[in-house]
Amino acid sequence: MGREVRLLARLDFARTIGCHRFLDHERSLYAGRHRALLDGRRAIQARRGGRLCDQTLPEPVSRDRASAAGIRDRASRAPGGPGARVGVPWLMVTALANGRLWGWRARDWADVQECQMSAAYRTILAKLALHPGQSLLDVGCGAGMFATMASERGLLVSGIDASDALLAIARERAPSADFRVGDLEDLPFPGGSFDAVTGFNAYQFATNPVAALSTAGRAAKRGAPVVVVIWGRHEAGDAAAVVAALAPLLAGSRTTSPQADALTQEGGLRRFAEDAGLVAPFEVGDVNTEWSYPSLATAVRGLNSAGSARSAADRTSEDIVTRAHEAALRPYVKVDGTVRLSAVFQYIIARAP
Repeated sequence: MGREVRLLARLDFARTIGCHRFLDHERSLYAGRHRALLDGRRAIQARRGGRLCDQTLPEPVSRDRASAAGIRDRASRAPGGPGARVGVPWLMVTALANGRLWGWRARDWADVQECQMSAAYRTILAKLALHPGQSLLDVGCGAGMFATMASERGLLVSGIDASDALLAIARERAPSADFRVGDLEDLPFPGGSFDAVTGFNAYQFATNPVAALSTAGRAAKRGAPVVVVIWGRHEAGDAAAVVAALAPLLAGSRTTSPQADALTQEGGLRRFAEDAGLVAPFEVGDVNTEWSYPSLATAVRGLNSAGSARSAADRTSEDIVTRAHEAALRPYVKVDGTVRLSAVFQYIIARAP
């Protein structure tokens, strides 16, 4: 009961100060705890032959015990015995906050915006060349468009996301898939479970992106592909300028990790994969896409459904966010009233160790 009370208290705190400030607070407060937790998990896995089990610690790790030695000691006494999976309730708090940001216009995201990534989805599916019956985990799966495309190819698909609302749509689209609410840094799957793990614009929203990608690598089978797809360089593509239109409204606050900017720099994805413990061969490339909408109003609906738009609306108002998006999109309105703009994404395909 104590854990639930503490978690509810933190969520009340989030509602009081605003989701954007809460995320900044959590990232600062828990960055050290994430590092200690992951060091402990690696030590446990090394000692137990890399095995992960399904049990969690009976209570959260306190500030003075967040050390590798303390975590190892408590894991040995966790339900399930030595080697049990270390899972701490406060890891879910960031996921719950992101769920609020990304779930506020779930249907608009699913119907309008998620499909703008379809070219990237098709590219990655083609490069993975998985066969029917193989397993795939999509991290930050959103409303499940990529998961649905993979499921239609006969793959056994699992997905994890912070938003219940988005996952409800994903389950409608791909009823045979296994979708779960969870946190990127603490995936609820045993090690070595998947033939491939993908993440589309996901890891930059983790409190600790390197820890999240490292966890994804452990969920994959040895040598299996682990894919990261993120925005291309900020100067590449029209869409980056449109998304940046909300920056003045966010007033320095951010919905992504402070580490996210480095990922889009030259060599950033390769360094990211190496820091997370993934191994060669590495394949790095770009995907050029076109965002296309039948009208300006539809384009605004799509962009207003993003988590950054919710964060900006929290600070200002939804009407102000709408006007900012309308102004940014007007240069891309064509004579027939449609809206078309270029977008560039970059990807890396690495291998699980």
